Amino acid sequence: YASPADPLAALAVWEQSRRPRVAQVARRGAVNRLAWHASGPVAIARNVFLKVRSSEKLATDLDWLYGWRASEAAVRR
Repeated sequence: YASPADPLAALAVWEQSRRPRVAQVARRGAVNRLAWHASGPVAIARNVFLKVRSSEKLATDLDWLYGWRASEAAVRR
């Protein structure tokens, strides 16, 4: 447990809690880079996927990213 009296401990706790999410965001960014800058057959497959996937499902797939709240994550710890 970290307290305001020990800012170094607080930063260590914060870093430990953030590291997995930062890694997940970085992995997703790498996938997005490949998908959104694709050409040829990969671009065709991407376009078909986006056409058949509902906008609601596409949004739900990214809830972990855009719906994340730091305050809720802190309470879960």
